[in-house]
Amino acid sequence: LEQVIPGVHIRNCEVGNGYEDSVHMPLPEQIQQLAICIKDDKLLQNGFYGVGYSQGGHIMRGYLQQFNNPKMKRFISLAGSLAGKYCGPNYKCDEWLTTLTPEQVYSAEIQNTYSKAGYWRDPYNFELYKEKSISLTYLDNVHHYNQTLKDNFLSVDKMVLFGSPLDGVISPWNSAWFGAFINDDKTVYNLTERFEYKQDLFGLKTLHEMGKIVFIDSKLKHGEYASKEQFIKEDLAMQLID
Repeated sequence: LEQVIPGVHIRNCEVGNGYEDSVHMPLPEQIQQLAICIKDDKLLQNGFYGVGYSQGGHIMRGYLQQFNNPKMKRFISLAGSLAGKYCGPNYKCDEWLTTLTPEQVYSAEIQNTYSKAGYWRDPYNFELYKEKSISLTYLDNVHHYNQTLKDNFLSVDKMVLFGSPLDGVISPWNSAWFGAFINDDKTVYNLTERFEYKQDLFGLKTLHEMGKIVFIDSKLKHGEYASKEQFIKEDLAMQLID
């Protein structure tokens, strides 16, 4: 990015101490650590463009809605599980959470020791998810409504969502575009069919109708976003230039 955007300042925030913390640190704590990293950089005090990759997309979204000081001017998500993750009897994936009962997944022990559990959105046990999930339900404003979360979501000038049917890790893949399962895991619905969108609980409907959400098919597998130089220099850089 520094090669194609002259003078750009990049702050790379590593949350925790690498892979282990990424997997086992509770999501609210990861979001808080990101907020500290951003706050500590004086060059970001007048605003910045936030880019989050994979689980980092969820964490960056959490910063936008729950902190947003300094202000995130633009949110760019690279294959982020923005509408959660789930795989079950019909939509298969290699995920440890599928070996647990719903009660175990949403127990305080698992929610606080396995980060993916914080955005595990089980369509078969939605009420349990709504009450016990420690992260996604708050960002979607289905647990306890918080107007600030919606106001902050709506404050960006643009939201750029990269995703791809080739992803291979996100389930369903169009969670990267706020798509999700409803009632079961047989059919993947787009964002406009979700009740969270229809009721505009966190501002998704308003931002979409304002034309501020850009959906881009990257045509990449999940692990390719950080390694494809052409994607970074062309597709990603284009969204970082005014």
